[in-house]
Order: sequence, then C-alpha cells, then structure tokens
Amino acid sequence: MANKKDNQRVKITKKIIKNTLVDMLEDMDINKITVSSLCKRAEINRSTFYNYYDNIYDLLKKIEDEIFNEIKEDVKKHELDECESFTDTKHILEKIKENKKLYLILAKNYNDKEFFKKVKDIGKSICINKWKRINPELDEKYLEALYIVYSNGHFNLMLEWLNGNLDISEKDIIELENKMFNIFPTIYDRNITK
Repeated sequence: MANKKDNQRVKITKKIIKNTLVDMLEDMDINKITVSSLCKRAEINRSTFYNYYDNIYDLLKKIEDEIFNEIKEDVKKHELDECESFTDTKHILEKIKENKKLYLILAKNYNDKEFFKKVKDIGKSICINKWKRINPELDEKYLEALYIVYSNGHFNLMLEWLNGNLDISEKDIIELENKMFNIFPTIYDRNITK
C-alpha cells in the first residue's frame, strides 16, 4: 500500500515540476530558467528536482520524449496507415488541443528542431506509402520533397490554428488537411524529377 502511495506522490511531484516549467516557458526563454527559480515557483526542494532530473534541459527533453512517445503510440493504436488519410481522424487534433499550451511553447521557445523533426517523421512513411498507392509512378525523391512541403504546411497550419490566428472549425481543418493530403500525390510532373 505504501509503495502505491509513493508512486502516486512521485507522479504528482513530476507533474508539478513539468507544469511549472511549461508555465515559466510562457514568460521566458529556457536559458533564463534556473533549477532554483523553478523549484521556488513549484514550491519544492532542489533535492526533489534532482531526484528526477539532471537540469532544466533534461526536464524539457523528458517532456518532449513523453509527448513524442504518446504521439507514436497514438499513431500505432489508431493504425493511421490504414485510414483514408493521415489526418482524417479527429483524435489527432484532440491530442494537439489537449497539449495546446505545451505545443505552442515548444514551437515558440525551444530552438532544438530535432523534436519537431522526429514528430514529422512519424507520419512520413504513412504519407509516402499512401501516396505511392494513389500514384504508383511517383519517384522516391519527389515523394521526399512532397512530404517536406506537406509536413511543414501541416505543422504551420496547426500552429496558426492553435494560436487562434485562423477562424476555422476543427471539422474544416480536418477537411482541409484531407484535401491537401489527397491532392499532393496527384500534382506529379515527371519533368520535375529529370
């Protein structure tokens, strides 16, 4: 029984630490956040912080890893490669909305593009395989280029939507994404890859 309580306490403490970092990142860059300032704001001891994390960057990396693994599991769980398109399931937007604050902060404040590259790469093989089925004559180099345009467009569309810069419904976002997804492989021009 005590072990279960300890585990619950650890989860709660880690959540407080993570939420505090996210809150602080709204106001300042990560390089301005110290372990001391985070602990003071979270009302925890520095030793508690160091029980779980090496430093602020380690904490952020663990937050990113958690999100990445959730997205990866979600993609696997919903078998998105079997769907009509990569974006035709509502759960993707729901997952983004659940973590809206964190996604916006990571995009705004964190200079390490590796996290977003990893997230984009989750959908890469799904998109490319589906596009090959839509248009079998697509060249591999062309598919790579298509995916760069598509994933960057998708990423920026999501950011603009999350930031409230687009007065468009969730349903319309999904419809737009599905149209983009299905149109991309049909614009193939054989002369481009020669």
